[in-house]
Amino acid sequence: MTLGEAAFLAFSACNFLRLGSYVPQIIRVARDQHGASCISFTSWSIFLLANSTTAAHAAVNLGDGLLTLISAVNAICCLAIVGLTAWKRAALRSDLWPRVLSCLPRYSYRWPRRQATASWSGQRQS
Repeated sequence: MTLGEAAFLAFSACNFLRLGSYVPQIIRVARDQHGASCISFTSWSIFLLANSTTAAHAAVNLGDGLLTLISAVNAICCLAIVGLTAWKRAALRSDLWPRVLSCLPRYSYRWPRRQATASWSGQRQS
């Protein structure tokens, strides 16, 4: 394996892992009911621009189809996060939000309660 092949293999592996990391972020934004306040709109917009320009560079200047595809898919995932964030924040500022919340599935998780033990019950042991 040449150094170039090893570098491409590492690049491909890291981008595959990055694609997997977009999914939880997209789900979190989709479920968020507070205007996606946990998302940095500026950072994700920069990621979107960086991936888009990399895809354009790979397609136009390099003629590299695989790099174009990888960068384009990354850009599409960033676009999903930026778009969902913009939609959630706009919905929060408008009267649309109550209608949006009524359409979402309700997820509720409660932490299990701890069982009181004899030594923790507040009674003094003799």
